[in-house]
Amino acid sequence: YWSSRTGAQVIPRGPVFDAWGTVDYERGRLGYPTGPLRSTRDGQVMDFEGGRITVTGGRAEIS
Repeated sequence: YWSSRTGAQVIPRGPVFDAWGTVDYERGRLGYPTGPLRSTRDGQVMDFEGGRITVTGGRAEIS
């Protein structure tokens, strides 16, 4: 996904992409992704213009 503010970012299919879809993708409150999907000790996280999606144990949370 690309925007002039965030540049090009890859969102792999899976829990993050599915959660992003529940809030209407880039048209919703999260907007575009601002960086890559990152692995953490507990799972994965991806930042967006309007928040973050965190995946722990295969379950995604939007904050």
